[in-house]
Amino acid sequence: MLLRLDDRVQRKTVDVNHLQKLPTIKVTDIHLDEQCSICMETYILGQELKLLPCQHIFHTNCIEIYLKQFSIQCPLDNLPLV
Repeated sequence: MLLRLDDRVQRKTVDVNHLQKLPTIKVTDIHLDEQCSICMETYILGQELKLLPCQHIFHTNCIEIYLKQFSIQCPLDNLPLV
């Protein structure tokens, strides 16, 4: 019964317009030893990353899905984006 309650509560998520305003950067040599904390894959030279206001970076696709479907907070430090 408690599990069904979760389905009824609408999650707070980030608006697509707000996501588009977040800066994007390309993976450079300094990022090659790092990995995306969402998918756990190592960054590859030239990939596009999103930079959150808290300065954490993620694969663009990973963080957009996470923020559009699950949360309004950074997955690492829980700071709100909106």
